[in-house]
Amino acid sequence: MKLVRDFIRDSLYTHSKGYFSVTDCVLSPRTPIEFTKLLGYGAYVKTVNNLYKQNSGSWLTPVEVFQPWYSRGIASYILETHRNSQSFAKTPLQIFEIGGGNGTNARCILDYIKEKCESTYENTSYTLIEISDTMSERQSALLEPLHPSKCRFVCNDILEWNSVHQDPCFVVAMEVLDNLPHDKLVRNIEGTSLKGEEWCNFNVKEKDDWFQVEVSDAAQEAGYEEMLEPLTDALAIQTAEYFIYPPERKKEEFPSFIDFIRQPIHSLSRLSRRSIYLDREKIEKGDESSQFRKVFIPTGAVK
Repeated sequence: MKLVRDFIRDSLYTHSKGYFSVTDCVLSPRTPIEFTKLLGYGAYVKTVNNLYKQNSGSWLTPVEVFQPWYSRGIASYILETHRNSQSFAKTPLQIFEIGGGNGTNARCILDYIKEKCESTYENTSYTLIEISDTMSERQSALLEPLHPSKCRFVCNDILEWNSVHQDPCFVVAMEVLDNLPHDKLVRNIEGTSLKGEEWCNFNVKEKDDWFQVEVSDAAQEAGYEEMLEPLTDALAIQTAEYFIYPPERKKEEFPSFIDFIRQPIHSLSRLSRRSIYLDREKIEKGDESSQFRKVFIPTGAVK
């Protein structure tokens, strides 16, 4: 038996059988979409649908759909910040990308930097950290011929990254946080006086009411089996304390634009907590007649 986050990680990334290792999952159009030739939103939807029909089982990311413009916007910010910030004064431009997909984002960013400022490009290094060996090989095949000696390819899980980088740098992580493994917790409300959504207010003193879900290592005839075990996992408890609302934080409001300017990290945290709570109100009520209530928590992101 293994925790849900470990089951998800193995299912996605295990060499030779994980989803990202055996599936051509990230679709990259052969030619960029010519948006100036599309007659409105309907034509855009039709174009994207046709791409999906041609490549069943794959999906499109914003980087791929809006190439090269999406990545050029990122590159413009990186280049301007590197030029104008005292933190980057007289230092080479160093970029780290986590989970770089097909390498399209890196290609477009490096193309832009080379086009706009060749002197900066000459001193640029681009490191791609990729957990899937298949995707890492794909990135290398695309980027090495186009930007030789500019890229370093590290096949490793970013959650296991233990190198300390002291110099100023840029970290790019597209479609990463939402794809990190999560865990599933279940609360037994039998014999309690909890009403409505009160069940999802986590308090470590009431930990004995909660269970961590574990999944069988091998599929049974009816599929994989889930088992409830007492909540003991330290990371799950830490995540639950932060993300599962206690009563006094239940009415926390969405951060304002001014909040984001003044306290960007704190505001992102508030936004994620509030969004998780609202989503839980809408879709995770479950069977009201059941004594068990379930909730998913972002342990991968917290780690």
